[in-house]
Amino acid sequence: MAKGKVHKQDILEAILMAKELGDTTLAGIQNARAEDIQVTVTKEDIDELVEEGHLERRGDEIALTATGLSIAMRIVRRHRLTEMLLFTLLGIDRSLASEIGCRVEHTVREEMLEGVCTLLGHPSSCPHGRPIPPGKCCQARRSTIICPIVPLTSLRPGEKARIVYIQPKDHERLHR
Repeated sequence: MAKGKVHKQDILEAILMAKELGDTTLAGIQNARAEDIQVTVTKEDIDELVEEGHLERRGDEIALTATGLSIAMRIVRRHRLTEMLLFTLLGIDRSLASEIGCRVEHTVREEMLEGVCTLLGHPSSCPHGRPIPPGKCCQARRSTIICPIVPLTSLRPGEKARIVYIQPKDHERLHR
């Protein structure tokens, strides 16, 4: 039985990855996530997702419905963009970046994801060469990130703001 929302999302993601690899049988789905944190996919999990309308069976093959595909694409996009951010900007090994991406993909907000995608230049594939589903920001060809952080000097008199950080000229002075 599927354990919860995150487990179900992991299964849908695994099915999309298995589809990319060309084997959407139960065995193919179980093998599709070998590079990432392993998700156990059982026949009962598949039955539950079929009952919920996310999957359908076609003989031995398991296919995503339109609803299941939509969820899987969003999860894969979050995973692969997080992976690209970690790999490209922070220089984290691609296997570790993938593992971390798998952990955080369920919590990344859409607004943040669009900023990450724009920052990375709307990449079409992850460090492993797998496709990254495009988002609204990619379709709009957005080239700048809207940054709500501005220097205090740019505020007008009476305008309210929250101080996020202090950027000193001398870090020693800040510590004092």
